[in-house]
Amino acid sequence: MTSPDDLKVITVPQEDPRLGRNVVHDPRSRRFAFQATETPRRDITLRVYNPRPNPSQEIGCCTGVDAVVKANTAGNRIKGNVLGMSNALKVYSRATQLDPWPGQYPPEDTGSSATAACNASLEQGLIERAEWIFTGTDGVYAALTQGRPVGVGTWWYERMFQIDHMSGLIDVSGRKVGGHQYTIVGYRKRLDAFVGMCWWGDWGMDKQGRFLIRRASLQDLLSDDGDAHVTFRRVA
Repeated sequence: MTSPDDLKVITVPQEDPRLGRNVVHDPRSRRFAFQATETPRRDITLRVYNPRPNPSQEIGCCTGVDAVVKANTAGNRIKGNVLGMSNALKVYSRATQLDPWPGQYPPEDTGSSATAACNASLEQGLIERAEWIFTGTDGVYAALTQGRPVGVGTWWYERMFQIDHMSGLIDVSGRKVGGHQYTIVGYRKRLDAFVGMCWWGDWGMDKQGRFLIRRASLQDLLSDDGDAHVTFRRVA
């Protein structure tokens, strides 16, 4: 039987208030593995119905934001129901209570984990289940082909804040400044890059929080204490 001692937990200082993802890996997640099928590479764009203008995350509630972005994406979205920052904060607040370290929001911006955000989303009826991807970027791509946005949690490096406005790519280099949870909502074959999304106001290649991250870079990040998952929501 799995005990709390079997969890892998890594908390790190977050050097930017928008960062807040810490590592919690639970071996029980392997019971809920996403089943990927291999398909040829092609461009993919999932439609996301986020609030406009793009919300501006000011605390480390990125795990809650990712939960809401996935719920706002076609396939998970309930027609006419666009979730916003208040919903993200509700998920994040409960997640900080569920995570295995002291403090909770409010008042402390302790950061959180994808594991806790999924459990909070289940409690709040936002999702029916979560499935975890253990096959790296192949699994991420396979989920996109099935119309599933993917929540990923990885380390974040200082140059990742900067976007090449010609290509939309971020540069995964520099000093590690914390951890971040973001949502993968597409793929661009020509660049071999995934489309990520944050709620950082007018940040991003289209001023809507979108950016591109090369597949090889995301694979490296996932291999270094990263995680990825998909969620399912009753939409009927």
